[in-house]
Amino acid sequence: MANFTFGSWAMPGTYSVRLTVDGKTVNAKIRIAPRKRGDGYELLVNGTRHDLKEREYTPWVKLSFHAARGVTLRGIARFYPMSMTNGMRVYVTPIHIDPEAPAIPVSHPSVFSIYLSKLMGPFGTLGLAEDTSALNDGAIDEKGFLDQAYGTLLGDQTRRRSITGTGVAVNFKAPWNTMFKIDVGKSFLPAVVAKSGSVVLQFLVLKPL
Repeated sequence: MANFTFGSWAMPGTYSVRLTVDGKTVNAKIRIAPRKRGDGYELLVNGTRHDLKEREYTPWVKLSFHAARGVTLRGIARFYPMSMTNGMRVYVTPIHIDPEAPAIPVSHPSVFSIYLSKLMGPFGTLGLAEDTSALNDGAIDEKGFLDQAYGTLLGDQTRRRSITGTGVAVNFKAPWNTMFKIDVGKSFLPAVVAKSGSVVLQFLVLKPL
């Protein structure tokens, strides 16, 4: 098992994408393999296949990191093959919190990112989506960076639709210096995505650090 780092040279095989949280590192397995049909390579993650095309970003890829028994952190990232000749040099964007299954809130109300992800598909959740460090370090070239800056990472613009909704959050004082929070929300989605579910109910137990 090799460690798969952004900007590295790689051959087809199985790799790990690393995520470090509070000094603890967890891994998500990915596999790069030749396409079963036609030339080129594909990326296999959690049973899903993604075509790899030179100097083109993949769609957002969902990654699962098993932090502990019964605890899975979910993130998303995009892969950008810099070169596919005599081995592969692949850049991986920073790992974003998956807005459809956020480990911590990335919107307010906290359920809104779930609505938005069901409507539009995955989207970046970092404060600055453009990876300036990767450009400065030579992990990507100017085209790869500009594709981020000009919004190529937003995906298919035709999926963008307006969304309205309503929600309420109620807080209760709970034992052991904790707080119990209930979020209920309903969005009014276009018919094309309404079947994915437009009502979200979330229960949180919060404790001061």
